[in-house]
Amino acid sequence: MEKVRLLKQLTEGNFLLTVHAFEQMQERLISEMDIQYCAASQVCFEFQEEQQTWLLKGKDSKKRELHVVVATYDDVLIVTTFRPKKRNRL
Repeated sequence: MEKVRLLKQLTEGNFLLTVHAFEQMQERLISEMDIQYCAASQVCFEFQEEQQTWLLKGKDSKKRELHVVVATYDDVLIVTTFRPKKRNRL
């Protein structure tokens, strides 16, 4: 699936969640709306050749950093979501 079309699907909420993604979202208090905001505010959206998935980096509805791993088969599938760890500055 082409990048522009995939982003449109994510922004409009046209995606499915894996069980793993659903569980991680519950644990991390991430909503489906947060994924939509992340797609709309994308900072980076790149294909990960090795995993055959897309890595979406953006902001959630509360402007917090959010990363979403997306697979495309017959449907757009959210594999997992997470917030990047903050790095210590020296």
